[in-house]
Amino acid sequence: MADLPTLAAMKLHLRVTSESEDVLIQEAMDAAITHIERETNLVLSPRTVIEEVADGGILTPRLRTWPISAVTSVSYRDIAGNVALVEAPAYYSILARRPGRMGLITPWAPPVTVSGRGTILVAMEAGFAAGDVPANIVQAVKLVTAEFYKNREAGGLSEEAQRAISWILRTSKVKTL
Repeated sequence: MADLPTLAAMKLHLRVTSESEDVLIQEAMDAAITHIERETNLVLSPRTVIEEVADGGILTPRLRTWPISAVTSVSYRDIAGNVALVEAPAYYSILARRPGRMGLITPWAPPVTVSGRGTILVAMEAGFAAGDVPANIVQAVKLVTAEFYKNREAGGLSEEAQRAISWILRTSKVKTL
């Protein structure tokens, strides 16, 4: 386990000594982190995340976001956009393993203002704590940042880099239904 690379660490990794490239490197690093978060559904630094889950008729979604430290609120949004809060005693969450899960403790029926199913909005505190980022994720951030920095004119990843990143991240992805 480690921390996400800092600008100074990325400059060392890229063998850049001048400060003239700092903005470009930071932008490449931010884009790399976003790319990895989208590929893996991991949240690499602590923050509040709101995940939308399709209502399958009952409140039992699997959460894509990981790692989750706490669910702070659950709401239901119908297809007309009306939102109703699901009170905390009405649901439970299992966050110790991936994927996190939600379920009902007490009977709760979403308010129906318009026919059709809506979405469940789960607000949660998520992200790796300092020093807890897996080594393969740190390596992927370095690789993607280097690739984005090196190929900044093309604006993408080479096929070789895509294969390497997929291989590095293979154990960090989760499939949810």
